[in-house]
Amino acid sequence: MNIKLYNRHTQHHNQSKMVLMFIIIAFFSGVILFSCEKKPIRIGFIGDLTSKNSQLSIDARNAVEYAMNQVNEKGGINGRMLELVVKDDHADTATALEMDQAFIKEDVHFVIGHMHSNMAEAMKQSASDQLLFVSPTMGTDALSRMDDFIIRTAPLNSEQANLFCEHCIEHNLKDLVIVCDLMNQEYTKTVAGSVQEILVENHMAPKAIIDYDSRRDDLKKIVNQVIAEKPSTLLLLSQATDSAYFVQGVKKEMPNINIYSVPWSMTKDFIVNGGKYAEGTHFIGVYHPERESQMYLSFSEGFEKVYNYKPSFASVLGADAFQTLYLGLKGAQELTPTDVKQAIIDTNTIQGLQEEFSIDAFGDDTKGYMFFELIDGKYVPIRE
Repeated sequence: MNIKLYNRHTQHHNQSKMVLMFIIIAFFSGVILFSCEKKPIRIGFIGDLTSKNSQLSIDARNAVEYAMNQVNEKGGINGRMLELVVKDDHADTATALEMDQAFIKEDVHFVIGHMHSNMAEAMKQSASDQLLFVSPTMGTDALSRMDDFIIRTAPLNSEQANLFCEHCIEHNLKDLVIVCDLMNQEYTKTVAGSVQEILVENHMAPKAIIDYDSRRDDLKKIVNQVIAEKPSTLLLLSQATDSAYFVQGVKKEMPNINIYSVPWSMTKDFIVNGGKYAEGTHFIGVYHPERESQMYLSFSEGFEKVYNYKPSFASVLGADAFQTLYLGLKGAQELTPTDVKQAIIDTNTIQGLQEEFSIDAFGDDTKGYMFFELIDGKYVPIRE
């Protein structure tokens, strides 16, 4: 009798232990499964974030950060949050290559950037089935029609030259001088060369192309060189703070000169540093629709509340780059650069902040350019 009681007690004890072990195993299995399901998707951003040329990258980074937070507030992608990993390439090829490899080591396989066309060679070396780039602003023709792991949401640089030359021919703008920053010569020399070629064919050859390097050259010397040429039209292929300095220096001596610049200058730095002399400057900028979409208005209002300034063209392109990658991540069969790239290409229409666009088989988009004028501290679209 006593033996039976002992066995029944032992059996009950063993059953209790088994139940407890099952609960513990189930608990930790659930924790592991939950952790795997909730592992964030790491997205990189890379650009020049510390030099005097940094506003372009800062504007795009802020836009990506803002758009990503909006997605996370709605539950992320299939329940997985997005995590932003930011790196500074200092607009230097060696640094860019080093940072790109660091992304892979840190389990980042999708990167928004680089921002300057001078980083094209580094991006070509780094882009692979381990690292997909979506560049907001790199419009260099050197990456056109290439089957690679590079997606771009900015129009081609050569289109800036075409639009500017059409304008010069139509309005008979002669005696042109071009100022060209060699710090980003993959961009600036391409545009300057295309402008020169087109205008020479139309018997309107530029008076001079003045090269300088914003990292080391005396900007006052460049201003004096421009003034010595006595141009009636000036094209600035330079970033915002340099362009503002050139506009101030030249307009003090030549108040009636026609001054044009490019998207690279279209940030708040040009407005702040250019002062009254900046007013009336014309820009070749990314196309802006007749009416601002509700999506853009909502983004602009939210962006300004967070960052205390209005989004620039780089912010818009940054948001469009994020939207492009987001759709690719959502539509991909697996979260690999190969599948995400294909999902982006297979997306017929991408709704950007200001317009619809698409990405072709080579990763290039269908956007275009138009003219803007700085009026009362705002970049206003000019519809000719």
